[in-house]
Amino acid sequence: SDARAYHRLSPSLNLNYRKGRWNLFGSYSYYDRSSFSIINVDRYIGPEFYSQTGYTPDFSSSHNYRFGADFFATEKTTVGVLFSGFTRENESSARNVTEVFDRDQTQQFGAFTTLNTTFTDRSNFLVNINFKHEFQPWTDHSLNLDLDYTQYDFSNVSYLNIFQNTPGSPESRSVQDVQQPINLYVGKIDYTLPVDSTFKIETGAKSSFARIDNDLDFLRGAELDPNLSNDFLYEENINAGYVNLSKKLGPLDVNAGLRAEQTVVSGKTMGQQVLDRNYLQWFPSASAL
Repeated sequence: SDARAYHRLSPSLNLNYRKGRWNLFGSYSYYDRSSFSIINVDRYIGPEFYSQTGYTPDFSSSHNYRFGADFFATEKTTVGVLFSGFTRENESSARNVTEVFDRDQTQQFGAFTTLNTTFTDRSNFLVNINFKHEFQPWTDHSLNLDLDYTQYDFSNVSYLNIFQNTPGSPESRSVQDVQQPINLYVGKIDYTLPVDSTFKIETGAKSSFARIDNDLDFLRGAELDPNLSNDFLYEENINAGYVNLSKKLGPLDVNAGLRAEQTVVSGKTMGQQVLDRNYLQWFPSASAL
């Protein structure tokens, strides 16, 4: 049994303010929830019968936010900034009791308990800066620029304890600790030029950088197990550019384009290089409809 109360709570707030050349906006929400699960499993394994009863209370909460501003510098130019993110926490405490009998369940051989307490934390933060200029809004002649930075953090720690249900029996204790920070940087620019009412040129470029560090530590008691532990670092850089031409020829819409993409990837496990790639790909396209 558990004396804690189970509930769900999810308030939120949204605001928007616009005056003159400024538009301000923001939102916030909070989530808090508790729940539990019960599992009863009976199974035969060879000549033995296992009866398992499990109870797992679960508690989670999160904060979510999003706010930013748009500045209309002129009738043709807009600059914006956006911040968003969340933090989430979760705790679960599983308790499983397994009793072992002979196949006819007339004799009990023993019983053992498995305790698994897990703490999980997640967070995300994003900032975006955007710029748009419409040279001639009625002809779609425009320039767009976007810059993004995103950070993710993931933490998961599990404490596992297994022991026989007899006084003085030894206990098996282990800890699994996973830490995974992720950082992403993205920048892109797009330019559209209508040459005339039948011919349009679109071009642009994009570059992204990613760094993912997955650190796993597994401890038996207080000793680190190197066979079950690992630290993997992944880094990726993608650079791309494109040009697309579209022309209306009588009843036909003709399109031709070319995209180039360079990918640079690196992967290291425990400081040792296991992945190293650098390649360039071309993607031509053409259509007539």
